[in-house]
Amino acid sequence: MHFFKSKVTFSVFLLFFLFSCGLKYTPIKTPIDKEKERKQVIVNQMTKDFESQNLKYKSYGFGEVKALKPASFFVLDSLYEKKYLLEQQGRIDKKLEERIANQKNIIYNDTSSIYYIENHVFAVERDSIWETFHAEIYCDQANKINTVKILESGMIDRKLIDFYTCYKFKQSFLYPHMELDEAEKAFYDFYGQYLERLEGKDKEEFQTFMLTVMKTANKINTLDKSELIIEFVRIYIQGQSRNYLDEKVEKMDEVYDEKNVLTNYYVEYQFSSRNEDNSFKTNKVAVILDPYLRFVETRNR
Repeated sequence: MHFFKSKVTFSVFLLFFLFSCGLKYTPIKTPIDKEKERKQVIVNQMTKDFESQNLKYKSYGFGEVKALKPASFFVLDSLYEKKYLLEQQGRIDKKLEERIANQKNIIYNDTSSIYYIENHVFAVERDSIWETFHAEIYCDQANKINTVKILESGMIDRKLIDFYTCYKFKQSFLYPHMELDEAEKAFYDFYGQYLERLEGKDKEEFQTFMLTVMKTANKINTLDKSELIIEFVRIYIQGQSRNYLDEKVEKMDEVYDEKNVLTNYYVEYQFSSRNEDNSFKTNKVAVILDPYLRFVETRNR
């Protein structure tokens, strides 16, 4: 018992001695810590660089990071993969172990740098106009920016940039910071395939509409097709000043061509509008939307 007390006293004394000598425990940074630090360095540096040009920079988010390694690293990865397969069979290859050790030495003496490629969406303000950029930022191991490769840029409504970021990084727009669900994956596939076939102004207009659909789905908290159709019919027919009195969807059909390809949605919609004398009038219309929920035409019934 006395010996145990002596050990505790000695340990406390040793800790006191170490701290009194100015020694500090420095926690080891995890890969996640390093990634967060690199992103913050990018934000700080780009903020500073744009400010020097009297421009305002705003970060909207980062996607998955990629590592660009020298060829020597890929050789080692391949050797480790062979070692793993052998271990699964309970086998050891001494020559393989020697090759791994030699390759480690090659990497140690390799002067080529590892670059980290950060997928980044940001906006820059010039003369009260915001331009949005999707870029790849190449950083070295010291977190120094080496290259900024612009993948895409354009004028996007600031209320839609968060949804543009979600689309570019394939992130959830219904449930922020949650896993992408199957409905959102299907949405990205359906709209994205059509978007990639477009160019110029057509692409810009369709992208804006797609982002608006995402924003609307986020607002009503669903990607249910019928719910979105009703919401867009309201927008097209009543605008932002809506009257839900006597509102009714009397019919909602999917229309297909002879090849069984969806061509449009046909909706028979009833709503009330206010007359000049404050009385209400019942309106019945037929609304046609294309497969992406864009307005095609309306008819009185």
